[in-house]
Amino acid sequence: MTFDYPSPSFYFKVKIAGAMYSFKEVDGISVEMDIEEIAEGGENGFKHKVPARPKFSNLELKRGFVPKDSMLGKLCSSILINPSLNGFKRTQILVHLLDEKGAPAISWSFNDAWPISWSIGKFDAMENSYAIESIKFSYSYFNTL
Repeated sequence: MTFDYPSPSFYFKVKIAGAMYSFKEVDGISVEMDIEEIAEGGENGFKHKVPARPKFSNLELKRGFVPKDSMLGKLCSSILINPSLNGFKRTQILVHLLDEKGAPAISWSFNDAWPISWSIGKFDAMENSYAIESIKFSYSYFNTL
């Protein structure tokens, strides 16, 4: 797979637990490395900086329509009824940035993801879906595919 830079950022797909969903924005694909300082033995004037564990930001999906009978729609319903997420299994989320032919130019896999917040957007009487303004997922780690 070749990746031409820059790639258009408006053409992407989101796949959650095997189902495709449409969102207008995806945010939070970032990692930051913590740094640990270790004092040099015998010499107090020197400290060595070494990498510690990475910190991942939350994945945020914004402005999407989700059918009520989909897995994500049922999850949103269950959160309203039972906010404890009992019985929810962590899932994989794939975000594909597509090229001009519709093929994935680059993809990210977010592993062990689970929702931590969501907000509802506008209501439309003609739609049988949830208007999700924003849904945030926490996850263990992500890979570039």
